[in-house]
Amino acid sequence: MTTIYAGLDIAKLNLQLHWDGRIHDLPNTAAGHRRLLKLLASQPGVHIVCEATGGYERDVVAALHQASVPVSVLNPARVRHFARATGQWHGRRSIGGGRAPVRRALYMAALVAARSNRQLKEFYQRLRAAGKPAKVALTAVMRKLIVLMNHILKNPNFALQN
Repeated sequence: MTTIYAGLDIAKLNLQLHWDGRIHDLPNTAAGHRRLLKLLASQPGVHIVCEATGGYERDVVAALHQASVPVSVLNPARVRHFARATGQWHGRRSIGGGRAPVRRALYMAALVAARSNRQLKEFYQRLRAAGKPAKVALTAVMRKLIVLMNHILKNPNFALQN
């Protein structure tokens, strides 16, 4: 028998079964669990995969176990880590590691520069006008500040016009 995997999104009030190219919305109640089991009974060999959701999954997982339906409850942090590692992550990126004190100092410097330095202000506003989020545009200003500081170290007579 071929195993068919179905995803089950679980929230406090509802369940969303992603199976066979369709989405089935069900309440996260005993009646909704019975409807879920009835749907799954129409095709043998379905294996349910869901994420742990702070306890909201417990009752439906118990109902699936009682009905002998295979179910895997995954740790959301491990799923995100796997998605990032395989290049399938579609969420927002975040900065991890590195030198946090340097980042904090650069952030404040970039914030001031984006408001008061004419060239960096125009650069920041151009990025925002192109649809970049404020933090992304500010991070670009931070990088530009690093490039400028490196240039100043190589050329002590360089001055950025304001």
